[in-house]
Amino acid sequence: MLPRFVRLPVVAVLSVLSVAFCSAQDHPPQDSSALPSAPQTKLTNSAPSDAQFAKEGVVYEKVATVMHYDANGLGDKTLTVVARVQSEGAVHEAGLLTFAYASGEEKVEPVYVRVRKPDGTVVNTPADNAQDMPTEVTRAAPFYSDLREIQIPVKSLTPGDKIEYQMRFVRTKAPAAGQFWGALNFVRGNVVLDETVELSFPKDKYVLVLSPKNQPVITEESGLKVYRWKTSQTEPTVGGERKKDGAYDPEALAPVTWTTFHNWQEVGEWYGALAKDRATPSEEVTAKVQELIQGKTTDDEKIAAIYHYVSTQVRYIGVSFGIGRYQPHTADTVLDNQYGDCKDKHTLLAAMLKAAGYEAWPALIGTEIKFHPELPTPAQFDHVITVVSLNGKEIWLDSTPEVTPYRMLISPLRDKQALVIPTDGPPRLERTPADGPFPFVDTTTAVAKLNSQGTLDGHIDFELRGDSE
Repeated sequence: MLPRFVRLPVVAVLSVLSVAFCSAQDHPPQDSSALPSAPQTKLTNSAPSDAQFAKEGVVYEKVATVMHYDANGLGDKTLTVVARVQSEGAVHEAGLLTFAYASGEEKVEPVYVRVRKPDGTVVNTPADNAQDMPTEVTRAAPFYSDLREIQIPVKSLTPGDKIEYQMRFVRTKAPAAGQFWGALNFVRGNVVLDETVELSFPKDKYVLVLSPKNQPVITEESGLKVYRWKTSQTEPTVGGERKKDGAYDPEALAPVTWTTFHNWQEVGEWYGALAKDRATPSEEVTAKVQELIQGKTTDDEKIAAIYHYVSTQVRYIGVSFGIGRYQPHTADTVLDNQYGDCKDKHTLLAAMLKAAGYEAWPALIGTEIKFHPELPTPAQFDHVITVVSLNGKEIWLDSTPEVTPYRMLISPLRDKQALVIPTDGPPRLERTPADGPFPFVDTTTAVAKLNSQGTLDGHIDFELRGDSE
């Protein structure tokens, strides 16, 4: 990833999955490269070689990403950057490099950080100047995680200097043994004179690589299959209108994506294996269920009673460490803690429903992610909801928001593809209901009286049912 002074949609780190399930609630940090570019301010003592880029706060002369995976899903990524810093505003942003990573799965090794002055003088920033700390989201949200960031204050940086750095990310653990997946966007929000990407893996390893608009050069070298891309972005980003062509589109498939999963069934089987034994109802879970359904006579009443308990009485807290980004805690643990994230709340809900005699399955879904069926990868999902099988029909539930009425999915989850993982059959893609379980109402009624002295006396009634509720 590039540091925070550039605007990049996504630059892939070696991490197998950039977000964990439940990100709609966890709000995990974006790749630091997705943050805003440097402020564009008046140049000071800078003499850029290209006059057309004189107004740019920063010009990237080189961005090189080299990623390698082995057959087990481990590997490393090396990022090399050379950037010309041209404004005071860019100095303030570039003066602190920030790189996010997941400490349970990878480590970050600064290779070098240095400033090259116009006269050729080089000022090095020692590696031991780097500070390792929790990411900001873990300090600002109900979110406990091994997501961390390396911050490196750059020595002696002034306008007109070049900053050069190289970072190495080493994958130490793979959440899915023998599997890996990822995505990468080329730099489009800043001027980049030369960008290269190299992706390699054992030539006998199945890897689906999609890059329809940016054709790579593919070779085989020393038992590896190697994909290479070369691109640039030379449209000025300030001082005039930019062309829309080639602009970053968050709805589109990333320019480079890859996965070792052959199909969606494999993705579902992987998650199903992680979650299967977690939803087994214990004596404590069963006892709580009997308490909740006492006096309830219909299936709908019983399911609704259990849903309302998990939805309103189990607090949402993100817990995301290592494999815990994907694997839920046991239902017994969630009941005892009285908190959990989306996959934890689903697991408790499924276990309680099972104790009451109903089958409930996990469904993986993306809340803010456009679904691309041609790319079978867990990275397309950031949330887990529940599907209840009842008399040949399916009831869709989401206990995470804590206020959602029974059977209702909030707007971002309706009419979207989800990967449903039944306990009695193969995983399959299904579309969630397009409509709510009841008519939506948004009515405002105002009644008022104006007396002869000009005083208005009245009241307003709101009736809200549905999303606005």
